[in-house]
Amino acid sequence: TYKVTGFNGTCSGKDSIKLTVHGLPTVTIAQTPLGKVCEGTSTELSASGATSYIWNDGTSERTGNVINPIISKETTFTVTGTDANGCRNTAGPLTIGINDRPKPKWDNVVVCKGDNATIKLDKGTVISKINWAFDGLTTSGNSRTFENVTEEKTFNIKVYNSDGCEMDT
Repeated sequence: TYKVTGFNGTCSGKDSIKLTVHGLPTVTIAQTPLGKVCEGTSTELSASGATSYIWNDGTSERTGNVINPIISKETTFTVTGTDANGCRNTAGPLTIGINDRPKPKWDNVVVCKGDNATIKLDKGTVISKINWAFDGLTTSGNSRTFENVTEEKTFNIKVYNSDGCEMDT
């Protein structure tokens, strides 16, 4: 409590002022799941300890206690939380790294009508899994042989690296 005395030259008055000091909110920041993400995918970031939140990644701001940003490059986040008293505190930084998507290289295949065709990865390509989708079927493996090829075919091939990142080819 502070006591104040005012004087205007002839008269004086006294009053007291109570000063209330609120503590800062303890703002926390979390990523689910924790760790790097595949390039171009989203991750869940959450904050707690306050009543409203502003997220900053150095180029943009978002609001809410949970955000799901798409991560295209290594990005660092901070979050500022404001409590019911208007007091603010910041948590972070939290840096989200990226895992590159696989970059498969395929051996070129040229066959005559009626021949068998084997499509496989170039020897320098490192991946952990391939899913082949064609004619309504899905199989896996690093190569696929097609018997008695009579026409061009279009394949939807998903390639995964050891981090679980995928690339459609």
